[in-house]
Amino acid sequence: MQAILIGRLENDKVVLSFSHDDYMMNIGGVQNVISDESAAFRAKGVLYLHLSPAVPMPMLSPVTQTESYMFSVRVNDTATGFYSATDVIESVTSLIDLGFDITVLMHHLMGHSPEVIDRLLIDTGITSFHLWVHDFFTLCNGYNLLRNNVVFCNAPAVTSGGCGICCYGEGRLSHIQRIQSLILPRKVTLLAPSGPALRNFLKLSPLQWSKAIALPLSSLERQESASPPKLFGKPKLKIAFIGYCNYHKGWHVFQNLAVKNRQSDLYDFVLLTSDIEVPTPGNVEVCEVRVTRNQRTAMIDALVQNEIDVVINWPMWPETFNYALFETFAAGVFVVTNQSAGNVTESVRQAGSARGRVLSNEEDLNELFDNREIFDLVHESDRTKSKLIHSSGSAEVIYAS
Repeated sequence: MQAILIGRLENDKVVLSFSHDDYMMNIGGVQNVISDESAAFRAKGVLYLHLSPAVPMPMLSPVTQTESYMFSVRVNDTATGFYSATDVIESVTSLIDLGFDITVLMHHLMGHSPEVIDRLLIDTGITSFHLWVHDFFTLCNGYNLLRNNVVFCNAPAVTSGGCGICCYGEGRLSHIQRIQSLILPRKVTLLAPSGPALRNFLKLSPLQWSKAIALPLSSLERQESASPPKLFGKPKLKIAFIGYCNYHKGWHVFQNLAVKNRQSDLYDFVLLTSDIEVPTPGNVEVCEVRVTRNQRTAMIDALVQNEIDVVINWPMWPETFNYALFETFAAGVFVVTNQSAGNVTESVRQAGSARGRVLSNEEDLNELFDNREIFDLVHESDRTKSKLIHSSGSAEVIYAS
């Protein structure tokens, strides 16, 4: 492994990045961030060494010994194979001994062993790292803090009654202790994908941080020359759900709305997703859309091509970013969300009433469609399209000069 690393070095700078899976083989928000920042670092000549669990799992790894833990390794996006933590530590140590500067990024600890990473940092003499809070995994194995996968819990004390009745409660103390043993001895800079994510996490976490920085993952550049569609008098609205069909994304809320309006001649319901095998109500049209590294605008394009008028974006937890929201804005489509959706809620409020509506609950959502107020909102909406510009992630603050 050492020879592979040295053969790829362009200067004396290396980023050592950890996440929960192979970002080149899986699709998702965290994977997008890593892909974007890898490209940005490589453009600066910085070597990007990425470590993910050889055996991904939805929890911390039970393995604590370096000789037994296996990493899946990528160097500058190229897969180099599986290596034991012992091999990785030896290779990273040799780079440091040769005078290379190594910065550590932790995007996600799911599937990792805090004890193994701790040993790596000790043996290499690395005393600080950057920690991303893409969700709340550092506070609970239930990464979106949904008690029993249903209701947001606000990360109560591990001795609380709430944890006592939760499926994640029994193992939460050990989970927190293992992660804190990695964090507490070191200077840790917290990175969050949005301002609301940073504020929410700092409110819930009892730890002190060396620094805490919000790095929004995307921004919108309005295309002023775009001609918005004429909606007045439109007899039907196209209502969509986009992305993964999970409970915590609010898929069930969209399903309920579609079922409730299955006899209506006012609304057509559309699902834009890669989950094309998911069961859907009979009045929901399913369109396959895959946003990949090489097709980042696929969802935006699908929203425009399918002439979607409204997207129901209804997370059941405080989202830390939500790419789907910004894809919707970029396509010039109206958004309806709830008041507890984190960055989704705040972004819709900041965008203004011409871009979306924040509601209190699902009853208000049903009323919006029952009384046809949604037609007025869409007719008065700003349908201007925008270019979605992705950030360079950690490269915004690391080796930025």
